[in-house]
Amino acid sequence: MRKTPAFWYGTAAPPPGLKPLAWLYDRLSRLRRALTSPHHGTVPVLCIGNITMGGSGKTPVAIAVSHILHDLGFLPHFLTRGYGGRLKGPVLVKPAQHGFREIGDEPLLLARHAPCWVARKRAAGAVAAEEGGAGAIIMDDGFQNPSLHKNLSFLVIDAAAGFGNGAVFPAGPLRELPQNGLKRADACILLGIKDENSREDWRQKLQQYGYQNPVFSQIYSRKILPLTAHLSALRESACRKNSAKHWKHAARMSRNSFPFPIITPIAVKISKHYWPPPAAIMPR
Repeated sequence: MRKTPAFWYGTAAPPPGLKPLAWLYDRLSRLRRALTSPHHGTVPVLCIGNITMGGSGKTPVAIAVSHILHDLGFLPHFLTRGYGGRLKGPVLVKPAQHGFREIGDEPLLLARHAPCWVARKRAAGAVAAEEGGAGAIIMDDGFQNPSLHKNLSFLVIDAAAGFGNGAVFPAGPLRELPQNGLKRADACILLGIKDENSREDWRQKLQQYGYQNPVFSQIYSRKILPLTAHLSALRESACRKNSAKHWKHAARMSRNSFPFPIITPIAVKISKHYWPPPAAIMPR
């Protein structure tokens, strides 16, 4: 595993030679997004992404989304690149046959909750998922990948680490400049908020970048129940009934339960506005 450079999240300036490379990386990425014509699939695509290198909590959010969509009546499939694995795909993850050397670590975790496809080419992976019976596709990462049209994109932010030194890779941890990435985000999820002051600071910071869409967060507490417990509690509550009224009620009840304040209303939005009734996709 590669070690994160100290200057990414420290006060030291990055080596001067990295700044031209960062400029080139950013320009090439923006050019790729501008010139690529995305594939439009036949099922809704939800992207769980971030704008920094490394992890920010995307996978737990993706897993929670899969459970919510399943309860809504959709049959969700995951789509991921399979970082660290050697298989290019598209390939359906089979934990009994595949190991981390073939597909990476995260697909094995995702496959415990819903069918998971590994594909270096996301559009090809989406087609395979559709042919495999997916009623919705959840992209774990891929926010910067323009090859697949996304119906909704959630930007997950590690509030403790933030955007580091504010520089684009390799001079810093950013995959793209915040003001550019935030334009494509339908909502932001702040993880690791310590207190109300931290929450307000982040809201103001995002507004300074021109971001006006919803921001959802939860103040960190060691007393928070495990994610699976929240999922069970949510399913056993009003969410048994497939209606916007009950899902909104569950959102109010789950205001302090990671990460439902964002996922529940967006799941309602998907069900109500984007696609046919869930019964048309997955018999109950």
